[in-house]
Amino acid sequence: MDKAVRLKPTLPEDLLYRVFTVRCLAVCKAWQQCLDPRALPVELCEVLQELSFSGSASVLGNLVRIVPCCVGQLRHLELAITKGNASFDARALGSLSALEQLELSRWHTVKFERGRALMPRLTKLKIGQAGGSVELDAVFPNLQRMTLVDSGDVWMNGDRLHLPRLSVLVLNHVPGTAQIDFARIPALEHLAVIAVGDLAETGISSLSRLVALSIGYNSGASLTVINRILSAAATSLRKLLEYSYFPPAKPSLGALTQLTTIQSVRLSIILQLAPLTQLQNLQFRGLAATDLAAEHLDVLAQLPALCRLNFTKSVPEGVARKGRLAVLKAILPGGCIIEQP
Repeated sequence: MDKAVRLKPTLPEDLLYRVFTVRCLAVCKAWQQCLDPRALPVELCEVLQELSFSGSASVLGNLVRIVPCCVGQLRHLELAITKGNASFDARALGSLSALEQLELSRWHTVKFERGRALMPRLTKLKIGQAGGSVELDAVFPNLQRMTLVDSGDVWMNGDRLHLPRLSVLVLNHVPGTAQIDFARIPALEHLAVIAVGDLAETGISSLSRLVALSIGYNSGASLTVINRILSAAATSLRKLLEYSYFPPAKPSLGALTQLTTIQSVRLSIILQLAPLTQLQNLQFRGLAATDLAAEHLDVLAQLPALCRLNFTKSVPEGVARKGRLAVLKAILPGGCIIEQP
C-alpha cells in the first residue's frame, strides 16, 4: 500500500528510505514553510510519484518552479495555498511529462496557456477556490476529467484550446462568467452545471452527444443557462441529476424523451414527467414516499417504463407508510421501491 508521511526537512535519510516504497507518496503540511524537494535524496526523487504540499503563497510559488527540477517522474501533484494570494502558471510545470493528476486549491488565478501539448499524460485536473479566474488555452491530449469548484471567472474558449478526450466537466459554483467553447470538447459525455452565474457558450450544438447532466440553479440566470443546455442535448440525454432549485422556476424537460434516469430534490418535478415515456429510474433525495400527494401518484401511474423508485428519507413503520407503499406497488407491479437513508 502507499504510505503517507508528514515530512520535515530534518528527517534522516535512512528513515526516508524505510518508509517509501516504489510507489511513493510524500505529504507535507506546513503553515510557514514546506519541505524543499531539493533536500530529498536523489534516489528517492527518482521514484517519487505523488506529492502534496500546502503552505503560504510565497512558499508555494517557489515550489512550483522547484518541483519539476527535482521529481521528474511525478504522477500526482497537489498544491494548496493556506495564506496569501498567488497566480499559478502551468508553464512552470511543463517538464512534468509523467504527471497524470493535478489538484490546485486557493490560487487566486490559474493559467494554462501554450499552443503545443501541455502535460501530455494528464488525465484529471481539479481547481478549487480560484477567486480570480481560471484560463485554459492549451492542448490537453489525454485529459478526461476536469473539475472547477468555487472559481470566479472561467475562460475555456481560446483558439489554442483542445480537449479531445475530456468526457467529464464539472462547473460547481462559478458565480462569475464561464466562457466555454463546447466545440473544443468533442468527447464530452457528462456535464455538471451547478450554481453558474452566466455561461457564455459557443459550439453548443456539440452537446448533442451529452449522456448525463447534473444541474443546480439558484437564480433565474443560472436556470436560463441550464435550459439552453437541455435544449441542445434533448435527443442524447439519458440521465439528469438535479441538486438544487430556485422556486418557482423549473427547467424545461418536455423534450427530453430519451431520459431513463432522474435524481431530484423536489417532488414538483413529477408533474413534468408525463412526456418521458422512457423513464425507468426515479430517485428523490431528502424525501420520503409519504411525501407524495395524489397528483404525483396520478402522473407516476402514467409512466409506462418506470420500474424503480428510490427515496433517501425513510419514515417509521405506521399506517401512513404501509398505505403509501401499497399504492406505489400497485402502480409499479413487479417494480422496485427503495427507502435508503
